Amino acid sequence: MVSINTDQVRPVQFAIWPVVLAPIVAGVYYLAVRTAFAQSVVSVLGRSDFFEVPHWGSHWVYRVAAEVVSVGFGTFIAAGLAPGRERVAAITGGCAIALGFIGKFVITYVVWESSDPAAISIEPWYQRVIDASMIVGSPLVGSFVAEAAEQMHRDTPAGFGGVNRFHFLWLWLAAYCYALGLITPVARYYAFQSENSIAMFILLLINGIPAAAIAVPAYYGMAFLAGHYGDTMYSAGRNLVGVLILIFGFLVGAGIQEGWYWVMQKITEAIFG
Repeated sequence: MVSINTDQVRPVQFAIWPVVLAPIVAGVYYLAVRTAFAQSVVSVLGRSDFFEVPHWGSHWVYRVAAEVVSVGFGTFIAAGLAPGRERVAAITGGCAIALGFIGKFVITYVVWESSDPAAISIEPWYQRVIDASMIVGSPLVGSFVAEAAEQMHRDTPAGFGGVNRFHFLWLWLAAYCYALGLITPVARYYAFQSENSIAMFILLLINGIPAAAIAVPAYYGMAFLAGHYGDTMYSAGRNLVGVLILIFGFLVGAGIQEGWYWVMQKITEAIFG
């Protein structure tokens, strides 16, 4: 009979460094998606200056969605990079984002107010309420998405859902580009609502095709990085294919998106003058 010495069984030790880096990771990926949302407001408000500081104006629903999605994405990435410590990393990342909102209040009400009191009145009061609510809401969103990260690691223990963690040193740029490409059609659909079901279907078609042009390479690029496709290839080759799909797929998708909207604009001008 073989006896097992339970004293020699040690619990699995998980690295602490992903938790230490969680504030940076969550902040970077939050800003990537949040910036894409903010710049897509150009489509909602009809402004032409791409680099102008975004003003959310009366679009508080869109703003709330932007903040919640951006915080959720950033904290999920932080949690996904910390196997075994997902909840701690997500909440830590959420607290870091909350500190960013506190810093925004300090800059707005202390620095700007002392030099230009009119500067704080650029946005409606309820936009500042949203900022205040995100101070408490960011850690809560992080705690909520941590469960999804825990489930991801139970299903796929290796890497981040199968993706090598080192890819996240540059994937923040891909996240920004793809988020901008996907959010912009949604923003245009949001901006032109109609009670006519036929008109809504046409709007969905007009904005759905450009969104698909961006979504397809995003899906296949990440699928190759995660090993869902190309599993018979060498790891280095499969990762290279995934990176190339993400880079060139976005360029092609962006070109299709711009060309599609140009054609739609010309058709609209020809019909309505």
